[in-house]
Amino acid sequence: MSITGPIFALATPFKGKDIDFNALGKYLDFLEIKGVKNILTNGTTGEFFSLTREERKELLSFCRKYFKGFIINHIGSTCLKDSLDLLEHGQGYCDAVMALPPYYYSPVTSKGLELFFSKLLERCSQPFYLYNFPRHTQIQIGEDIINSLKGKYDMLRGIKDSGGKLEVSLKYKGLGLEVYMGKESEVLEALGRGIDGHVSGAGNPVPEFLVLLYNYYENRQREKALEVQRAYEAWNRFRKALKANEIALVKAGLAARIEGFPLGVRYPLEEAYEEAGLIKRNIREEVLPLLESL
Repeated sequence: MSITGPIFALATPFKGKDIDFNALGKYLDFLEIKGVKNILTNGTTGEFFSLTREERKELLSFCRKYFKGFIINHIGSTCLKDSLDLLEHGQGYCDAVMALPPYYYSPVTSKGLELFFSKLLERCSQPFYLYNFPRHTQIQIGEDIINSLKGKYDMLRGIKDSGGKLEVSLKYKGLGLEVYMGKESEVLEALGRGIDGHVSGAGNPVPEFLVLLYNYYENRQREKALEVQRAYEAWNRFRKALKANEIALVKAGLAARIEGFPLGVRYPLEEAYEEAGLIKRNIREEVLPLLESL
């Protein structure tokens, strides 16, 4: 059975050099109040690449304590031993597991990737999702790898595809996987063509849009769902026109909705200080009135 409703990839708030757990608690409360049922911890939006293993564990443990919904935990790393350690810890705190291919290695063989994922699946007792993000990993998870793994491991349930091409996602669906797209636009088209759902990073500051869209879609209120999608795509056009990196923009959006949420990111990323005022004004003058009308 696939995951019901949109999945939000958490951002990680920082206070100086450390994770700001006070802000994280307020953030989780905000998401739950807005109707969010599913989150992804330690993903790309969460800056997992700049977190230590201990920070990743601590963050997941905190989320399990404070979030009542479904938690997918990303355990991907360049080191198999680290991923196994994160897997072992996470099985006491999350409901499902996700893993990128080990990045930096380029090129690698399909056999090498299959062996990497096999070592994780052999030790996994929870639903396991692959994570395809070739823009960052320089690796496309191929059909041969999926077919081989599916034949051996029952816990392999699906894939998060952040490649941005619906046709590729549909090919994954044709292999018998649950498929969750990372693409923020054309949500209804993807759902209508059989994609199971979406994992959103950019939607964190305005989770109401995707929660409403899914509710209308599931209740077969297509015109209302289209209206929400148009409103959500207006938000996406606005943020894409800004110059800062997406993670920093997400945090600026969250700061506009959650009092005291910090803008800080870890180097080499840079904070979106200049854009924060524009985002706050857009949310106040454009987004919130739209949400009230939907």
